[in-house]
Amino acid sequence: PASITVYKDDLTVKQYTGEMVAGDIIALIMALKNIDFISAMKWVHNSLGIEWKHTKKKEKPKYNPLDIFTSKLKSKHKCNVNDIEVYDENVIKEYGNCLYVGWFKEGITEKARQDFQIGYSFDKNRIIIPEHWWCGDGEIIGISSRTINPLYKEMGIPKYFPIIPYKKTQNLYGLYQNYKTIQQKNIVVVAEGQKSVLKRYSLLDGTVVACESHSLSDEQVAILIGLNVEVCICFDKDVALQEVLETCERFYNIRKVSFIYDF
Repeated sequence: PASITVYKDDLTVKQYTGEMVAGDIIALIMALKNIDFISAMKWVHNSLGIEWKHTKKKEKPKYNPLDIFTSKLKSKHKCNVNDIEVYDENVIKEYGNCLYVGWFKEGITEKARQDFQIGYSFDKNRIIIPEHWWCGDGEIIGISSRTINPLYKEMGIPKYFPIIPYKKTQNLYGLYQNYKTIQQKNIVVVAEGQKSVLKRYSLLDGTVVACESHSLSDEQVAILIGLNVEVCICFDKDVALQEVLETCERFYNIRKVSFIYDF
């Protein structure tokens, strides 16, 4: 009776015997049943008699060179999470399963590449970065690409380019892979870029997610609050301190919040 404590007000859990568990009740189910996050969610739905809604997967859309403009226009509007489109893993099979040597030199490991399904496009000369939906079955909801050309600014080449555009404001990059560790460590570190997640993951730090922007959307704030852990804001050094403080204010009196700032 004393080996597991479940707090009924917020369903946080502490397990003191066997595998140490600290986090929410989903993390406890994952540990006791030795299953992943999605399997635990499905088990909860089934136990409560709630239908598990699964979004139909789509094939890779045809390439449209104007997508980069239309996606920017769409990003200004709020969207319903239920409208998120997911894609079969076949959409990344055409890309090489290899780690770009520049990222390897920066400390990103092959395990990180595999777990996040990072690829490489030889014809586009770009790193391929799939976006996994944190609250689905880890499905791919979009694909972005990052140039490896060091002179991309001088040559007018976009640093990032969407291969399959997606709503960044409705997701947090890395949360699907890092959910269990975030619950165990009782903290989530919010960075801007995907590479920050991969670098920390390579150093065995599974607490980092990326908002892929200089600010958090309302949906991303709601996701972070729902994790019921400390939120640590860790934006790039070009973001003004005042903006970092204003971001922290969105969590005041709701969750413990802190920040890391590079002066």
